[in-house]
Amino acid sequence: MRMVRRGASRGQALVEFALILPFLAFFLMAIIELGRGWNIKQVVTDASREGARLAVVYDPTVTPTQVMDLAKQKVQRAGLDTNKVNVFFLDATLTVCADPLVCFHRGTGQITSVQVVYNCPTTVPPSCFPILNRVVSVLRIFGATTPLSNRALGAITSMRNE
Repeated sequence: MRMVRRGASRGQALVEFALILPFLAFFLMAIIELGRGWNIKQVVTDASREGARLAVVYDPTVTPTQVMDLAKQKVQRAGLDTNKVNVFFLDATLTVCADPLVCFHRGTGQITSVQVVYNCPTTVPPSCFPILNRVVSVLRIFGATTPLSNRALGAITSMRNE
């Protein structure tokens, strides 16, 4: 029986692993970033719901400022930067009201809409989605347009006072 010499293929597995490792690391980081993005979206949606609920529950002492502060507190409790949060009141056509008092309805049967937006920076320094920023940059090099280009996560909640 003849012995097969394995010296020539001794480092083959190591080379293959070194070639695949960057792709595996990229996919792992992409999964983590998508999870963080989903978490931020859920926090923003919750903040919008809580703000709208406070606005429609009949209490004559509630002001638009209190609703905005509550939404920002919800975002802050999740560990997000409140400087990146904007809270808006929307009219019946879901456009932003210049004066929150105009769209802040307290009466029975009135609908109040609250929009909470978490603005992620549009530059590549890592802060909101560092990996996704790089993916979008690479896709733009190849001429692709992606929905990831818009880095603001928001939620609109409309509630009716019954």
